[in-house]
Amino acid sequence: MRIRRHTRIAEGGRPALRLRRRSPLALAAALTALVLLATACASQVSEGGATLPPEMETQTIPDVEFSLYLYFHSETPLSVPRGRFLPTDAVPPEGAPERVALTKAALAASSLDAFAGSLGFPTNEEAQAAYGLYGRLPPDDPTLTELDANEVHLIRGDPTWTGKALEGFREESLVTLKEARPQGWSLLTNLPASEDAPPLAAGVMSMNGGLVQSIAARVGVESDGLDTAFGIVQVETVAFGVYGELPEEMPETGMDAAFFAERDIGLIMVSGVNYPGVAVAFLVRSIAGQLGMETIELGDTNDNARYLRIDEAHLIIKNSGSLVYATLAGTQARAETLMLNAVTERGDG
Repeated sequence: MRIRRHTRIAEGGRPALRLRRRSPLALAAALTALVLLATACASQVSEGGATLPPEMETQTIPDVEFSLYLYFHSETPLSVPRGRFLPTDAVPPEGAPERVALTKAALAASSLDAFAGSLGFPTNEEAQAAYGLYGRLPPDDPTLTELDANEVHLIRGDPTWTGKALEGFREESLVTLKEARPQGWSLLTNLPASEDAPPLAAGVMSMNGGLVQSIAARVGVESDGLDTAFGIVQVETVAFGVYGELPEEMPETGMDAAFFAERDIGLIMVSGVNYPGVAVAFLVRSIAGQLGMETIELGDTNDNARYLRIDEAHLIIKNSGSLVYATLAGTQARAETLMLNAVTERGDG
């Protein structure tokens, strides 16, 4: 195992592998998360039968505190431009490939600048190529990278946090998401069950550590007063799945609204609420009224949901019993389809 350490924040204080552009979808996603986080109180949720990305249940991460967990795994490699692994002004090493094939990512973050996890590649050669690109970070960058067979481990944050994460990788004292966040795992299993259309990626987000507020500030969403305006109670955890067509290549310019629309990519979010279904339905109606959401007939059914257009994104919220679902997509039709997929098997709330 080869180890490389850095000690200064990279350009913009952001991780080297990142999406550089802020799209209306990203802004709307942050708003969706904030709406859910401000309007529900997590309860004990029974496990469902969701179809999740391959091997997500057994994937391990260091046993550290985190507020966001994201997992991606595809049998078909995603071609990622080398610029996604480098700061903007970094010079690629001589002979570095233009693109690197990525098959997996499992990352846990406590803030936008503190994360730990692994990137997986189809071969050791691809992993070495990515590891070499990270070697072009400034010498004093605070990102620690380790090459381990077909994986590159990434660690970044304050010394206490990174020390525990590094120890976890070295001592193999790692945990699954189910072990680290049982409630979050249970929520994830209440995403749709569909072997034909599993999520491209999935994860959980919590209120701990102020990560939601940081994301809101990063994308320009005003979060002050949301708890007062939207909720008497608060959610603890939101689970989410990303659905759509996996591209063969990540574009050089990153993933903007047009990228999501072309591949019909959308989000399903779910949170658990500690009230009976009838009370939750009332709560959703109240929230929708404050947000100016309209009532729509869901698909060709007689079931109703709440809908809001946000710039180029379309948001739908509905409860199913004590679970609150939100879908976000580039078209209203796609958001409706995602919601139907989420709630049909569960029945009306």
